[in-house]
Amino acid sequence: MTEDDIEEMLWDSFERQTDVLVIPRAEKPPVPYYKDMGLSALVLSWMYVLGWLGKGKKVAYRVNREEVRKLKRYIRQHDLLEKYGIDCEDQLDAHAAMRAVEYAELEERREALRKEQRRTKEPIPEIAELTEQLRFVRRELRICEDIKADIPKMRAAFEDMPEIDGKPMYREEER
Repeated sequence: MTEDDIEEMLWDSFERQTDVLVIPRAEKPPVPYYKDMGLSALVLSWMYVLGWLGKGKKVAYRVNREEVRKLKRYIRQHDLLEKYGIDCEDQLDAHAAMRAVEYAELEERREALRKEQRRTKEPIPEIAELTEQLRFVRRELRICEDIKADIPKMRAAFEDMPEIDGKPMYREEER
């Protein structure tokens, strides 16, 4: 519809003494509705909060950076415990001891290769691979130490457990 058409319709309406209402009929494409569950629902809700979706209105939330760091640390701890199926403190100690032995062996091999590299003056690509493995093992050892340090705090938090019908809401299973 052009400006001339609109102007013509306006002049026609003045002559006819009846109002003509022009409503453009542009249908919006249908958006499929589905309900998000689990992690995707959490991500979508945070996208709305941050203003990446929706009306674009950003909401200012004050986030304590220390709490975010603590959350990330707990996520790493949970991932490690779930990955290796660690359920109790003894299994955690055994895993940490195994990783410490592995770390010592990798250190010795890397040091021997470094000495050889210094002697021959030729680069050895195995050193970089060993360094990557050491980095991974060191990270897991650090996570194990963090879990070990958090155990007393977690036990204290579970001492004052809420009860339902006289039974604790959460219980530690005996294995």
